[in-house]
Amino acid sequence: MPHLNTAIDKIWEAVILMEDIPEPPNMGNETPPGRRSRELCAYHRFLGHTTSNCRNVKKITLRMIDQGKLNHFLVRPQQNLPPPPEGHAQDVETRRHTYLIEVGAKAKNLYCNSIIYSFRSIKYFHDNVLRRVYTRDSDRREILNLAKVSPLKDRQKQPISFTAEEIPGGAEQHDIPLVVKLEINPNTKTDEDAEDDANTWAINRILIDPASSVNILFYHTYKTMGGRDENLIPSTYKIYSFNGTTNKPKGEITMRIPLKSIFTEIVFCVVDVESPYNALIGRPWLHIILGVDSTFHQCIKFALPQGVGIIRGYPIEGKNCHEIDVDKSEERASKRRNWKR
Repeated sequence: MPHLNTAIDKIWEAVILMEDIPEPPNMGNETPPGRRSRELCAYHRFLGHTTSNCRNVKKITLRMIDQGKLNHFLVRPQQNLPPPPEGHAQDVETRRHTYLIEVGAKAKNLYCNSIIYSFRSIKYFHDNVLRRVYTRDSDRREILNLAKVSPLKDRQKQPISFTAEEIPGGAEQHDIPLVVKLEINPNTKTDEDAEDDANTWAINRILIDPASSVNILFYHTYKTMGGRDENLIPSTYKIYSFNGTTNKPKGEITMRIPLKSIFTEIVFCVVDVESPYNALIGRPWLHIILGVDSTFHQCIKFALPQGVGIIRGYPIEGKNCHEIDVDKSEERASKRRNWKR
């Protein structure tokens, strides 16, 4: 066992909150009376040995240490701070140096508190490489650029800014998430001249999450809109960071979001997860419309041919959804604590 800065029984309390640990087959089966002691094991839930001496607990803890999930419980050797580089600025009044902390890009213990998805196929993995092809002469000068990057149109180059007058509640400080209402049409547009407003749904409680790399449509919303499972395109990837677990999507569906004079098609990943929100829109759609979101100003701004378009948020709904989300998280944590007892 490596050197730990916390007792194993305390680390075990963190372990059961991080992962769903399967119950042992002999849970509750106490040792014979002659060998029984008053020591309680939180994993096996019977008297006989302590949690710190349980071999199963140590085995699970070691596995999670190898996965880099418990590095904050490891005792690290004391290291002196390196001297600042030459020419580094120094605070004249306090005579203190400013140090930089650099994190390795391939460190095993890195985590990201956002919703992400695995690569769909090897084609998508190499997509960033295949999209940037350059030809250079013998002097290493670039003579041909095959990068598939579309130039920005004039309307897309408009400056977008936020002012203090746009802050809801008279510049009142808040931590409310950005929740908006959008019109979503389940049918993709086939005829540019035809309008299909009859099938357009006004969906509220849509969370704007720029930290998410995938757009989510929750299953209960999809079924309410009349969606059928056979219309979903099977997905080959997994979604991470929902309730701290991995979820297999039910499939993908392409829908249309009309915004004034522009129409955007968006690929939703349909996930069957309990949520106070109807949908979650992340970076993919924001990048399509070249939108800039501000949770503090509770709005999204994007470029239009006529000027700058604005999508206003609904702070009251955002606050209600946030409170529901917190209550559900506390309820799940309480169930895990009760399971441990």
